[in-house]
Amino acid sequence: MSDVLRRLYYGREAHNHPEHASNKQGFIAMQVIALAYVGVCFLLWGIVEHFWPDFFSPFEWSQGNNGLEHSLIASLCFWPVYIWGAVLATLSCLNLVPARTTGTTDEGHAFYDTITSTLAGIWEELGYRCVFILGAMISIMFANWFWGWLLVIFVIIAIVGGLAMMAKSEGNPIVIGIAALFIVFCFFLMYWTWNLEDPVYWLYLNVVFPILSFISFGALDPILNFQPEHAPALFIMGAISANAKFRDGHKYQGIIGYFNSWIAGFVLLYAMLYYGLLTAIIVHAIYDIEFAVVRYIGRKVDNLQEG
Repeated sequence: MSDVLRRLYYGREAHNHPEHASNKQGFIAMQVIALAYVGVCFLLWGIVEHFWPDFFSPFEWSQGNNGLEHSLIASLCFWPVYIWGAVLATLSCLNLVPARTTGTTDEGHAFYDTITSTLAGIWEELGYRCVFILGAMISIMFANWFWGWLLVIFVIIAIVGGLAMMAKSEGNPIVIGIAALFIVFCFFLMYWTWNLEDPVYWLYLNVVFPILSFISFGALDPILNFQPEHAPALFIMGAISANAKFRDGHKYQGIIGYFNSWIAGFVLLYAMLYYGLLTAIIVHAIYDIEFAVVRYIGRKVDNLQEG
């Protein structure tokens, strides 16, 4: 899938390839499949809701969740995101060439891109800003439960890996020193957290959260400190973990797209928490549709120049 994504959105190859239009249709099919997968996850949420009704209630915890009209108005508050999207879309078009493909027109390309962007805005927000958070919460909860065993396994792997680095270092003191420090760090981590009641939660609250706050110069504090009534800190931990998966899903965009999607994910998470999930969907869809519009304009300009 990553190769298809890369060819659809980035680089000259996608616009020279004779099957570009069919690739776009295939990518739309993938988006529909992803949306169906999200639907299955919502069924699993229903099972969790039946047995543990207070475990995951994002629609109750969010401070938004208004109707379509209010969500559209709220989406206007994110105008800096749209400006940034327009800038990135323009830069992404600098290496594009006129579409030399069969079976579609410039308008056809724009249509496929708009459908893809809309579907992405829907399923990715329903997933990464909603039901995937539930999966992340469960994973974190079980990791916290099995921390002792996981830590022992981690330290064993670290020792084996460190010794392997030393064996392959050919006497390089820098490599040996790094490997030794890594092993010592793993032992220190095990000693420091072994007797903690909730070690994974502790790491999130005392290591991950402060680091995110520091590197963002406090911009992420409204998310990290989001604690509405009855919402557990585990909810924010799961949201941050889900956003990391969202970021990893955009590796095909290169290093810039990788970090841009991570930051954009936090913006969309903020939109979900304070304005509602529907607002996050609208913002995401508009951001992606901007790329379709700018590419359409770019193709027209290139075609006119060649004509």
